[in-house]
Amino acid sequence: MGEGRMPTPEERISEYPFINILSKELGWEYVPPSELKKERDYNSALLKDRLMRALLRINAGKITEEDAEQIIKKLEYLPHTIEGNREFLEILKNGLSFKPRGSKFHKTIWLIDYENLENNEFLVTRQFYIKEGENRRRPDIVLFINGIPVVVIEVKSPTTESETLEVAYHQIKDYESAVPKLFVFNQFNIISDWTEVLYAPTFSDAPLDMWGRWKDPYPYKLDVTYDEDPIRVTAYGMLSKENLIDIIRNFIFFRHEKNKLVKIMSRYMQFRATNKIHDRVLRTYLGEDNKKTGLIWHTQGSGKSLTMFFTAWKLYRTEELDNPTIVIVVDRDNLEQQMFETFQKHKFNVKRASSIPKLIEMLYNDERGIILTTVQKFQEPRESEDKERTRRYREMFEALKSGNHPINKRQNVIVLTDESHRSQYGILAINMRAMLSNAFIFGFTGTPIAKDERNTFEKFNPPGELYLDRYSIEESIKDGFTVPIYYQYKGVKYKVDKELADKLFESEFWMLDEETKKKLQKKVDRRLLLKLRKRIRLVAKDIAEHYQKYIEPLGFKGQVVAVNRWACAYYKEELDKYLPPEWSEVVFSPRDDDPPELEKYHKSREEIEEIVEKFRHGDTPKLLIVTNMLLTGFDAPVNQVMYLDKYLRDHNLLQAIARVNRPAPGKEFGLVIDYSGVFENLKEVLNFYQEDIKGVAYNYDSLKEGFKNLYNELVEFLGGIDQVNKNTLDYFVINYLRDPVKAKFFEEKYQQLAKLFEFISPDPFLAPYLDTYKKITAIYKAYVRKYKGKKGRKFREYYKKTEKIIEKSVEAKEIEDKFPVIKFDVDYLEKLSSKVEKGEANDSKLIDLTVVLKKWSERNKNKGPAYQKLSERIEKLIKRIYENAEKIQEFSKQLHELAQEVIEIEKEPMKYGLSSEEFLLMSFLHEKLGVDKQTARKYVLELKEELKDKMFSGWTTRESARAEVEQSVRLFLLVKLAERNLEPSELERTLDTIHHEFFELLVENFDEGWK
Repeated sequence: MGEGRMPTPEERISEYPFINILSKELGWEYVPPSELKKERDYNSALLKDRLMRALLRINAGKITEEDAEQIIKKLEYLPHTIEGNREFLEILKNGLSFKPRGSKFHKTIWLIDYENLENNEFLVTRQFYIKEGENRRRPDIVLFINGIPVVVIEVKSPTTESETLEVAYHQIKDYESAVPKLFVFNQFNIISDWTEVLYAPTFSDAPLDMWGRWKDPYPYKLDVTYDEDPIRVTAYGMLSKENLIDIIRNFIFFRHEKNKLVKIMSRYMQFRATNKIHDRVLRTYLGEDNKKTGLIWHTQGSGKSLTMFFTAWKLYRTEELDNPTIVIVVDRDNLEQQMFETFQKHKFNVKRASSIPKLIEMLYNDERGIILTTVQKFQEPRESEDKERTRRYREMFEALKSGNHPINKRQNVIVLTDESHRSQYGILAINMRAMLSNAFIFGFTGTPIAKDERNTFEKFNPPGELYLDRYSIEESIKDGFTVPIYYQYKGVKYKVDKELADKLFESEFWMLDEETKKKLQKKVDRRLLLKLRKRIRLVAKDIAEHYQKYIEPLGFKGQVVAVNRWACAYYKEELDKYLPPEWSEVVFSPRDDDPPELEKYHKSREEIEEIVEKFRHGDTPKLLIVTNMLLTGFDAPVNQVMYLDKYLRDHNLLQAIARVNRPAPGKEFGLVIDYSGVFENLKEVLNFYQEDIKGVAYNYDSLKEGFKNLYNELVEFLGGIDQVNKNTLDYFVINYLRDPVKAKFFEEKYQQLAKLFEFISPDPFLAPYLDTYKKITAIYKAYVRKYKGKKGRKFREYYKKTEKIIEKSVEAKEIEDKFPVIKFDVDYLEKLSSKVEKGEANDSKLIDLTVVLKKWSERNKNKGPAYQKLSERIEKLIKRIYENAEKIQEFSKQLHELAQEVIEIEKEPMKYGLSSEEFLLMSFLHEKLGVDKQTARKYVLELKEELKDKMFSGWTTRESARAEVEQSVRLFLLVKLAERNLEPSELERTLDTIHHEFFELLVENFDEGWK
């Protein structure tokens, strides 16, 4: 594609909505590629002239043109890696320390004017051609701020079947690899097919299904939702001038995970909540409002810790707040450690108040910056051997509580409290609010409390406001940030000999009065029953059986939640009888006076951290046995099941079961098995959360109901499924699934059904459905193999239980697949065609011939004009066949004629002693270099000798091998073009045009090597 050409209809459809919204509604300047090429160098990702003008404009009086040129060179010398991207983001956020020519001092040079939005230039272009080494790429849309590319967008047409989000995703990955000089500066990527718009930070390793959706245009208000117009909502939410600059400066960071540099980026609800807090603080601080509190109610698993991080960062960086103090308060030491690690990972300076005296000292000294502590440290210092020190700190403590200390006078103290539903009540919370009496206080929680004595809403919200920002469980599930949770109640029945119990009770407590006896009997509650050794023995056996049948085969793990530490020890002993000992670990808080039976399970903090890390990423342990630890703030996507044998209520219950709601590949939902009876009356237990029950947990029976509904829907859709057997399966598939819309419906519904079957199996509930389910599965497998080829492998890999049942089934043998994966082969095609010519082909053979021709067409239609014309004729005929499947015999003559043409075109390479792939190269060189076919054949054989040792199996996945092959190809083509005595400019232009196309032919056709 040349620069300045007219856009294709597909490009108009896919690219222009973004460009129109940006240029006509959001104030961006659109410059078409035909205009932009006049001012740019294809070897540079920067628009240097525009960047030069911006540097001089923003830093007026600081630098000269010569200085600006040096700055641009510095930027271009950054490494073309994720590390270079990190360095550039630091420059973009914090400015570049630069010593101008003739100056004695370094100055901070800004690339973006964050104070005056209009002092920046916002430009959007399309089909941005860029070169790096031998690579040439052309992203669909690129957004520039002051000549710096900051966003790359790849868009696909909704009218073209092959233009998918997956294709766009792989193109972005290819761009990052082939032309990394562009992505040193780029901050995030967007892909779209109109129905979806997804984003991820540059150099992200996230698979496609983990890319995010920006579903809120905040602070804009639109009359459409994301589902109705995802492009408009994303454009306003992410790419409006104010929001984009805000995202770049305050919502993109780097951190190290397992010695690897990772780029992270805000989600839309984090951006929204942070800015609501920021706006409230700033308005009140500047005297425009008087609200100093607010509640951020975001569901478990939505990233509240990162929201607090983004909030602290942005508040701290706000110049109008005059160097504020930001105090982050959590309610547990382990949460303080987690939060501290979060800040450390992002290279952010935070002061940790690690003791009561340290916190008092920091506040008394009126320190600025970010302070991290726990609510337990807001108390009077304890007695110590150093009496004078104790006295001094107590005086400081009382001075802070009095409200007359300087920190109480300041208006720029902001408190962010985590898990506010449990930390902001009682003496400690009273002390905190007294010591910081004039502070802004914002609460973060996923499980607020609304009781008379404890009401999170009243504690944190101004009158008339329920919350400052809300992100619900249902939103989180819909967005894919969490998975739904299902529950199953497994009650343990007791047989109590009441007469014997009464006698024992009376003999033990005969001396007590009747009133005391009644009180004592009331204290014998369910918690005592939960730790009975006999009961635990029974439950442990059930847990082991369930885990081995349902969870472990799919590669997931779980937690056993016991009523107390003794019960943890009992569970470990009992589970070891049924499972390998290394499969489970006990994790609880040790006590100095523990007996040997508990002491043997004591672990240091380091040992617990190692166990947790192995649980998250290793093979074992597979089950964590806990009672209090790891029930809050513990994230492990591999954790799918919680065996709950402890009575929890309200927010404690919600926090605990949220451990299993983190998404992971293949994890459709989390599961809670309730042995304690906590879910017997779900609405009562969840109290005021009743409106959210739909998103909190689903009864296990609803899985069965879902299976039954899907099953009935598919049976009705497939109509005469009872008639399906080994003789009718082929006709049934093509007759019912010839329509792409129907085929897609069947595919989606079956995959949902199979996932439910996978989870419910081997429950006896499935027995009545099994025979028909086997038939539906056989139809699906036949459909996949017939029409999907290699794409159907995921089915065989994923649905393990389904496959095992089908393989063992007599019925499965009866309707065994007749549709092996058909690989194109000329001999096979000739045999089929011959049978058709002789009138010996039944419907099944004609269907096979149809599928072979269809696969040939799909694989070869882009190989050249002859292939394309024949492919178009094949596709037209196949469409007619699909519309009249029951009359397929009437198309036998046309199928035979087309098959003969395919055979003829496929045999042509044999005339030249070449493989079909080599013949493709020969045809390309014949057409593009203008040489005769024999000369082109000679060129191919020469190139084969040069490249066959460099093109080993898998060479296309190795960057070094790709680069070596591409360099050899370019040199080879250069030599051959030079023999034609072309003008230098024409030679360079021709080489650029054909080199990339020829190399792509090698990649597509010789990925297993050239033998």
